Amino acid sequence: MMKQSASIFRLSKEERWPALVVLVYLLLLESMAVHYGWLRFARADGDIHSLLIDRFHVSGFDAWTYEIMTCWSPAYDIYRHPLIAFFLYPGYLLNQGLTWCFGCNVCVVLMGVVNVFCGGYALIFLRRVLRQVIGLSSADSNLLTFFFMSLGYVMLTFCVPDHFCMSLMLLLLTLWISGRQLREGRPMRVGTTVWLFILTAGVSLNNGLKILLAALFVNGRRFFRLRFLTFGVVVPVLLLGLFTVAEYQMFEQPRVDARMAAAQKQRREHRRQLEARIKDTLPVKDSMLLAKAVKAVLRKEAHEQYRRNHAKTGIPFQNTGLLSWTNKSTDRRSAFVENFMGESMVFHRSRLLEDVLRSRPEIVRYSSPWPYVAVALVGLLCVLGIALGRKDRFFWLVLSFFATDVVLHLVLGFGISEVYIMAAHWIYVLPLTMAFLLRGGRLRWLWRSVVGLLSLAFFVWNARLLTGYLLS
Repeated sequence: MMKQSASIFRLSKEERWPALVVLVYLLLLESMAVHYGWLRFARADGDIHSLLIDRFHVSGFDAWTYEIMTCWSPAYDIYRHPLIAFFLYPGYLLNQGLTWCFGCNVCVVLMGVVNVFCGGYALIFLRRVLRQVIGLSSADSNLLTFFFMSLGYVMLTFCVPDHFCMSLMLLLLTLWISGRQLREGRPMRVGTTVWLFILTAGVSLNNGLKILLAALFVNGRRFFRLRFLTFGVVVPVLLLGLFTVAEYQMFEQPRVDARMAAAQKQRREHRRQLEARIKDTLPVKDSMLLAKAVKAVLRKEAHEQYRRNHAKTGIPFQNTGLLSWTNKSTDRRSAFVENFMGESMVFHRSRLLEDVLRSRPEIVRYSSPWPYVAVALVGLLCVLGIALGRKDRFFWLVLSFFATDVVLHLVLGFGISEVYIMAAHWIYVLPLTMAFLLRGGRLRWLWRSVVGLLSLAFFVWNARLLTGYLLS
C-alpha cells in the first residue's frame, strides 16, 4: 500500500518541468493568500472563530481550517464534511509547537503548505488524465492544464483555506486512476474503492457518490457482485455514516443543545416582554384576547425572520431536514450564466469577490459583452468536444461526475446563490471535454489557437483582479 501511494506521487521525467511551472504559479498565489491571512490571524488564539467571521471575506469561502489548526474541533458541518478535522489534526499539533516556539499563530502558513501540495498534485493529476488517459500530446496537455490554471475560481480555490483544494485533488486522482483502469481493462478493486471513498467523502460527503460512479464505470457488471457491493459500497458507507453520527453526538450535539436552551430562554423572555407591552394597550383585560394578540405579533415576526433568512439563499423546497438546503426561487437561467459558468471562469469586476450573505447581490452581471463571448466560446468548444468524445467510456464517466453537480446545484438549488465557490467539484470537466477536440482532426491548429488565446485572456484578467483584491 505504501509503495503504491509513493508511485502515485512520484513525478516522471516528462512531468518535472511542468511541475516546476505549477510550483511557481502556486507559490505566487499562496504568497498573496498568506499575506491576506497573516495580517488578520497571526495573533489569533482560541477565540479565532469570531475573528474568522469578522475578518475573512473572500467570496463565500470559509476559513474554518484555520480554526481546526488553532484550537482543534470539527469546525465544518459534520454531516457534510465528516473527516476534515481529523485529516488536519497533524497540522494542529504542528501549529501548537510552532506557536509555542515563535509566539504567533502560523496556521495561515501551514494551510498554505497544504494548498500548495493539494493544488500541485491536482494539476499533475489533470495533466496525467489528459496525457495518459485521453492521449493528448505533451504540448496539448500543457496547454489545457494552463487553461485550467487561468480560470478564476480555480485560482481562488488554490488560495483560500477552505476544503475545495483537497476535494479537487482527490477527484482528479480518482479520474486518473479509474481512467487508466478503463484503458487497460483492469477492474477497480475493493481496497482502492474504499480508500478513495473514505478520503473523498470524508472531505465532502456528496463527492463520495462520484467514487461509486467511477467504480461502476470501471467494473461494469462486476460492480453488482455481492462481494464488491458488500465490502466496496455498503460497508464503507455504513461505517462512515456511523462514525459521522457518533462524531456529531460527541462534538456538535452539546453545542446544539446549549444554543437551543439559550434560544428558548430568549423566546420566553421576549414573549413575557411582548405580553406586558400589549397588555397595556388592550381596552379590556381579557386573557384570551391578550393571547390572540401576542400570537399574531409572534406570527408576523416569524414571517419577517423567515423572509430575512431566505432573502439571499432563496426559498427551499421544504424547510426541514436536508431539503432546507435546497432553493426553488432563484432564477436558474441567470444563475447558470452569471454564477455557474460566468463567475467560475471570469471574475465579475463589479462586486469583486464579495460574499452573497453579506453585501453581494445574488446575481451580478458583466458590464461588457466580452466575458459573455468568452464563456460562450468555451461552451462551444465543449459541445464540439462532446460530439467527438461521445463514444468514449471515460468521457461518460467525466460527464457523470458533472451531472451530479448539475442536479445538486441547478436542479435542487443547493448553494446556487454562490455556486461558483463549488466550481472545484466540476470545472475540470471543461478541459477534459475540450481535450477530445484537440486529440485529432484537421482543425486542431485552430482549436489550439482559440484555447491559447482564451487562456491568456482569462489568466491576465483574473490574476490582475485577484492580486488587487488580496493585496489591497
